[in-house]
Amino acid sequence: MTKAKCSVPKSDANGAKFFPFLYYTRERDLGDRQFTTQIHKIRDGLATLEASHLFLDSGYSYGGTILNIPKGVRDFLGPKARELTVPLSSSDVVFIPTRPPLDDHTANGRKTRPRRSILTSGTGLELTIIEKLRLVFKTCKRNEIILHEELHLGTADESIGIDYRAVTFQQYSGGTIEWLTGKTKRAPRENNLTLGYLVSISDVPPGGFRVIASFGAGGTETLWFNHLLRTVHRDCFGQALSKPGVHVWMLPFLVPDWAPMLLTCNPHELEPRVERNRMIEWTRL
Repeated sequence: MTKAKCSVPKSDANGAKFFPFLYYTRERDLGDRQFTTQIHKIRDGLATLEASHLFLDSGYSYGGTILNIPKGVRDFLGPKARELTVPLSSSDVVFIPTRPPLDDHTANGRKTRPRRSILTSGTGLELTIIEKLRLVFKTCKRNEIILHEELHLGTADESIGIDYRAVTFQQYSGGTIEWLTGKTKRAPRENNLTLGYLVSISDVPPGGFRVIASFGAGGTETLWFNHLLRTVHRDCFGQALSKPGVHVWMLPFLVPDWAPMLLTCNPHELEPRVERNRMIEWTRL
């Protein structure tokens, strides 16, 4: 049976659009309820809200949210799952506020069901984006993120930044760093140290749109990282919106051991005192 389709209007001639590309919560959180009553159960909604101000302040308008409905759900829904055609142009951005699930379902070449996996959709758009993200990540899963060997540091970052090329993360008490393995394996020198990743890839076909991903290993780390981008590192986000090619910025920061009732903080509280405390930029030449 042919699935119904719907379309999103093309970008306005006078301005670019950003399209949040959102993943869903775990299968057990979706439960057995009819999925059409659960389309709101996406991941990283607060992180998206934080980043949306960066897009709006940069002259982008909101183009609509791409709901990355899991493939198993779409197959079950059949014609009730409407395929989406998004005619993205070279001025548009697809924004991913979640760690991309490049390797969540494989280990040593075999299919697995890891504890903290993210459900993929298998749509053409997702497959295109994942293919491009392979230019950045050799491995990208909940407990381990390794950059592609063809990414290079600027000379100012070579001495320290290389430690962050490969990182393993805690899985059961937040997404803080367990080991830095980019140069030689070592433990972090501070408690609650984590790492935020800001990825920019331009000229993605079809249409030549840009992909921007902004995330940490876990949901809490992703939220704080996007908050820091909005409040402290706006210039870096501006570079991600404009630079051609493939770029990655990393920010080591400390995850708070307190919970705010208003999402704000003194940024200095999150700055590492011993480890690297500023952005590290990688470029694929």
